[in-house]
Amino acid sequence: MSSSTFSVWFRASQAFALCCVFACSVLGVSTLSAKQPKSKPAKSGVVGNKEPSSAKARSVKSKTKAGSEESSKKAPKAEPTKGSVANASPHNTATKTKPAKRSGSKQAYTLPAKQKARLERGEIMVWSQNIKGFEIPRVYAKAILPGTAAKNWKLISDCRILKKIVPAVERVEVRKERSKGQTCWLLVDAPWPFSDLTSVLQYTRQAKADGYAMSFFMIKGDYDRNRGHWSLKPYGDKGDRTLLKYWIHSVPHTTAPNSFIKWGTKSNLKTMFKRLIQVCKKAK
Repeated sequence: MSSSTFSVWFRASQAFALCCVFACSVLGVSTLSAKQPKSKPAKSGVVGNKEPSSAKARSVKSKTKAGSEESSKKAPKAEPTKGSVANASPHNTATKTKPAKRSGSKQAYTLPAKQKARLERGEIMVWSQNIKGFEIPRVYAKAILPGTAAKNWKLISDCRILKKIVPAVERVEVRKERSKGQTCWLLVDAPWPFSDLTSVLQYTRQAKADGYAMSFFMIKGDYDRNRGHWSLKPYGDKGDRTLLKYWIHSVPHTTAPNSFIKWGTKSNLKTMFKRLIQVCKKAK
């Protein structure tokens, strides 16, 4: 074989070998990376690729300790700043946070300035909120009542007051009395040509740290939905008045137009609050 022929053969063999090595390396890496996680080189005391739990715990602990020592060496100590609670002296009363004193009386509730101005003028605030799945919205009302929250709570927590304050409520009967609520039957006299509406409502009372609350929902009746909530909170510097917030979502079974029901609910809420204010005044 001539030297030139040998040289050509040698270079071709070398190129073929390099191609094989390159192809095998690519296939091997892709296969391993897809099927096998990268394993760390085994250390002393390691069985296979798994480290015993005790050895692993010691290694983690030593690493954590070394890391914390290194960070403590690198990180400079923070200078105490004036007024910081973390660096406050136990004798520095200016930086101490004292726990609030508990008292038997409920704390008076404060309002945003704009709402306060409107309510202080005697306005009854009424607004609505759309509820998903219903064409009739939930309606809210808010007002200030004369008298303490505790005194007004005794009036409002009895469902029989509805006959005095809610327009069109013709009859109210207490079907069941409990320590935390009532079960009441109501008859609403609907205007002609619509049929009267009845419902059995479950009332649940609750005394809270900042006032009183009562929720109700319909057990059965002539409504798709009939539920609501009362909230009474002490109001004023002396807490001698009551901030009342109420909402109701009432969807009756009736042929009346939705616009009529929406208007009627808002109108009735204002009338109900006006009557309730008069009842609270007389109860003083």
